[in-house]
Amino acid sequence: MTTTPSLAHFVWLCTPSRGQHQRPGGAGSAVFLA
Repeated sequence: MTTTPSLAHFVWLCTPSRGQHQRPGGAGSAVFLA
C-alpha cells in the first residue's frame, strides 16, 4: 500500500458523504493511520 492511500485519501476528501465537515483531512488521516 504505497500509492493507494494517496488516491483513497483524495477521494475521501472529495466525498462529503461522511458528514464530518469539522475535520475532513484530520479525520481521513486518522482513519488511514488506524
